[in-house]
Amino acid sequence: MVKRMPAVLFFSLILAACGQLAPTASPAATARPTLTVTTTVTAAPTLMPTPSATIFPTLSGEKPYLVVSSYRESGLFVYDRSGQGRKILSLPEKIRTDYYSPFSADGKWFAFYTGEFGRGDAKGDLPVTLNILNTEDGTIRKVADVVTDDSVKKLPEWVVELKASDPEHYKPIDDWDWAESRIMGAFAERLYSFAWSPDSRALAFAAQIDGLSSDVYLYDVAASTVQRLNDDLESVWSIFWSPDGKKILFQNAYPGNTYVSSGLHIVEPGAKTVKNPKSVYDSWFFGGGIWLTPNLLLVAQGTDTGGSSRVQTLNVSTGQLSDYIWEDNYADFVVDPENRTILINTHELIDDAKKYGIYLLSPGKSRTKVFDGLYWLTDMIFRGGAKHRFLVRAYSHEDAQYKVTGELIGITSDNKPTILGKFKFNHIYISPDYAWMMIYDEKDREHLYLYDKNDELVKTFQVAGIREILWRPDSQSIAYVADQKLYFLSIPDGEPKFVDDCGGECFLDLEKAVWLP
Repeated sequence: MVKRMPAVLFFSLILAACGQLAPTASPAATARPTLTVTTTVTAAPTLMPTPSATIFPTLSGEKPYLVVSSYRESGLFVYDRSGQGRKILSLPEKIRTDYYSPFSADGKWFAFYTGEFGRGDAKGDLPVTLNILNTEDGTIRKVADVVTDDSVKKLPEWVVELKASDPEHYKPIDDWDWAESRIMGAFAERLYSFAWSPDSRALAFAAQIDGLSSDVYLYDVAASTVQRLNDDLESVWSIFWSPDGKKILFQNAYPGNTYVSSGLHIVEPGAKTVKNPKSVYDSWFFGGGIWLTPNLLLVAQGTDTGGSSRVQTLNVSTGQLSDYIWEDNYADFVVDPENRTILINTHELIDDAKKYGIYLLSPGKSRTKVFDGLYWLTDMIFRGGAKHRFLVRAYSHEDAQYKVTGELIGITSDNKPTILGKFKFNHIYISPDYAWMMIYDEKDREHLYLYDKNDELVKTFQVAGIREILWRPDSQSIAYVADQKLYFLSIPDGEPKFVDDCGGECFLDLEKAVWLP
């Protein structure tokens, strides 16, 4: 699993090369790539310490603090930088968070829901309430009831009005009136949607408060006020912010008899409520969703099975779409955020086999074909190291120029590919400053491998049962969970340090964790 910096909805990294790819042949069978981890690795292993019961004092002033959410126990665990101090912040039972990070960017606030919306015969527990917890003092503040018993009574009326607004789209198929179930399903699925502003001062969220459907609302943390941002008939599908915090983008759900498409809209914090905001982009399956600049969002038209196509940029300040950067079908792409270069892989359904390949696209629309032929990529990562800008793991079609069967491939700064070996790793964690890379063994999860900015092996740590890793913001340490136990490890010369053991009573989740500055 590749850890990426959180982005927004649609809204975003192995190792030293064994040599340049030959223009027509695969690497010799006798060549052993430097990065292939085998029993001959010379880096001395570091044994994992045996956990013992930890008696925690109160938190020290050693920041940053690590805040970790847990399951099977209602609370957040807060640890100081050394792992010696801890406190537990209590939460209500049966909480729910959004699909994305519940923490504000500064780590001070944790957003969560209480209550449950019942669908069909399922019994709900209304109201569904959005709350925020202060991770510094443990206090909980109510933001708003996003749906109540009274608002639920409006839903049948809403379905009638929505169907009447577009009778052709919502008409029955073979006497099957599918619209109500699809409309209600889309409403319920994304009712629990919110997004923190980049400066942590505001929380945008979906709620059914004033109208018949859910709309986007904005909660001002300092003033404790709630403002409605849009007013239309469709329900909210997703919410995200521009990187500079000046725009809020949201998708509205447009249910079909099979899929849910969405229109992309833009509103501004603090502005008056917009009635039926104009859609600036429409797609059944939204592709892209990566910011190139605070104003430019990369967007693409997607499908359920045929890849995506028609890559463009959307200027969120003007609402203007650029010409196509890439018009043909593609399977996936990844962006170099430092110079906005895009590495893109063609899809097998492309109309011209001569176009098959892996390309580098520059902001000026120039194209460089890195690989010629059809490749299926299982990983595609921005590495950002001194040697490799990108990493891909590929399987080639029999007619492809380079024959690979799962090898890891690095793309150098001069856009040349190198094969890094038959890697058996699927868990790659790039440090925030791109100077380090940590990988753990996918098969037995009993080793951690540390690589430098040139993707050369520096050290091997012997551990067991690794499940998750989280880099500290200064790139000098990681937190990791192994067999439900939490460890800290300083980079590059530290030893694994046991921090905490839930003992089966909880489940530490680094997927939803944050470092408090």
